[in-house]
Amino acid sequence: MKTTEILKELITIKFWDGLSNRELLDYFHKAFKGCDIHEITETRTGNPYMVIGINCKLKNQKDAIILHGHMDTIVPPKEWDISPRVIDGKLHGLGSVDMRGFFAGIISALPELKKMKTPIILTISSDEETAIYGTDKIIEFLKSRRITPQLVIIGEPRMAPEYVAPYHNGCSVQKFVVKGKGAQMSVPQLGTNAIVYASKIVEFLNALKITTTVVEIGGGGSIATVPDTCEFKVLFSFPTQTEFNKEITKVKKYIKSLETGTQNLQISTEIMAHLPPLEENQSPKLMGVLEKMGVKLFDREVASKTVTEGGIYSNFCPDTIIFGPGDLKLCHVQDEHTPIEKLEAYPIKLVELLKEF
Repeated sequence: MKTTEILKELITIKFWDGLSNRELLDYFHKAFKGCDIHEITETRTGNPYMVIGINCKLKNQKDAIILHGHMDTIVPPKEWDISPRVIDGKLHGLGSVDMRGFFAGIISALPELKKMKTPIILTISSDEETAIYGTDKIIEFLKSRRITPQLVIIGEPRMAPEYVAPYHNGCSVQKFVVKGKGAQMSVPQLGTNAIVYASKIVEFLNALKITTTVVEIGGGGSIATVPDTCEFKVLFSFPTQTEFNKEITKVKKYIKSLETGTQNLQISTEIMAHLPPLEENQSPKLMGVLEKMGVKLFDREVASKTVTEGGIYSNFCPDTIIFGPGDLKLCHVQDEHTPIEKLEAYPIKLVELLKEF
């Protein structure tokens, strides 16, 4: 079956936050019938992940190639038309870009993939759009089965087969809790205004060499008293883990100086989420193969604005790249679509790449 027809079927299966992924799991069980399939239970959401040995058993595999994607989509607004439909040579529908086209390409390429001698393993997480659950447990499973990869391909949309992205920024969400001392507004000097010190921290964060964005803030509540508590959450975006660590050390030192120099002031931080960057540490062999194939590097500035599960995988396998069909700029928008010509070309180029290993 052609990639486009497979993708139409995948688009009709609804799975986003709050829904069960069982229908999609059953579809994959049928599509990969005869392959070694394992489901990994996820207790946090109840939606299992999948690991599929396409041409191998899921045990004792050295120098395997991992193909990875997530099965969920964003939660669409009610007014969106999310059904699969072809308009002017482009397939529209929720997931046509992010990222059911990747799975459609793999399924259409199955006859070729099953012939390959190199172990090919497909891993699928279930809740990337909301919590990025799954990748950690999948990697634990691979390690427990003595499966070591030589290459990991993340199928997120980066305009493959023409382009590949060997990089993206990391992100970290941290909560800051500033506790001061309340006092009546008639004697504000007896209090320690938590909001004032929270604003000092925000001002300090904005001067860092990495991108910081305050995404949530709250505190105070009464005009009659000095606010004794202020909480805020910050999103950090950074190109390398080393640079992030360096800047966070500055933050910790600044917070310590505020606490030391101010009575009745306590400041705590909590990491809510942390996704490592995909750093450009790939081997010359891999990058040479891509260059020989005529695959160009995806725009770095655009790539830096998003994160994927590739950063997590890169700590397991340095040769991790993002190579999936679809235009990144069309993710999470109403008019999500991918040219059919590109969809049909993707599995051909993917197989060509895999045969180099």
